[in-house]
Amino acid sequence: MNGLITLVVKDVTIAVNAPPMMTPKPSADHIAAGDKFFKFFPHFINLHLNLVLLYLHQLY
Repeated sequence: MNGLITLVVKDVTIAVNAPPMMTPKPSADHIAAGDKFFKFFPHFINLHLNLVLLYLHQLY
């Protein structure tokens, strides 16, 4: 999961910094990985928030 985030961030950074002609076209499996990531991401955020709330609840 962490590796995937790094990959996405690195990709975005490259895309932003690359001159227009050098921007690589995303491959099919790259797009698939992105799809999986964005399908999973909302669940990830939800889980994270729930864990934080649980943690805070135990503190107080």
